[in-house]
Amino acid sequence: MNLYAYFRKYVWNEDKTPYLVAVSRLTPAQARNEIFAFAVLLAMFAVMIAGAAIFGKAFQASPFGAAIYASSVMSAAIVLVTARHLAAAIWCAAVPIVALLYFLFLGFPPSLHTIDIVLLVALLIALARYGMRVMAIARTHRPPAPPHRERRVIRGNASGP
Repeated sequence: MNLYAYFRKYVWNEDKTPYLVAVSRLTPAQARNEIFAFAVLLAMFAVMIAGAAIFGKAFQASPFGAAIYASSVMSAAIVLVTARHLAAAIWCAAVPIVALLYFLFLGFPPSLHTIDIVLLVALLIALARYGMRVMAIARTHRPPAPPHRERRVIRGNASGP
């Protein structure tokens, strides 16, 4: 039984999980996979935030604003996956920073212990750092533009009918 082979097969795959490969060395398929994984992660967070906001379970501030922001993050995640647009990458990468600012100004839930707060802040900082990598990927690995079609202008006969 070769544990290294199982590890490479199920946990670490150079093509599907290239998280330690430099952005400049990523293949288009690796860039697409990495952006897709980040977008799915953010979309799951956005669905949870929207659900909590709609049912009024978690927010001290305006739940309507939180639901609108969560839906905009879901939309940006879709644009990020389909078009790899830099503005969508910036909007998605700002989510952990917005969450940190939310907790900074409105406080953490009182039910969280110190270790929970430390782990949550560490997770948000790691996601913010990873968001910068996703912005770099979106900047350098844009999908190919559709081919430009030349339009032909048909001019009328100069001699008339």
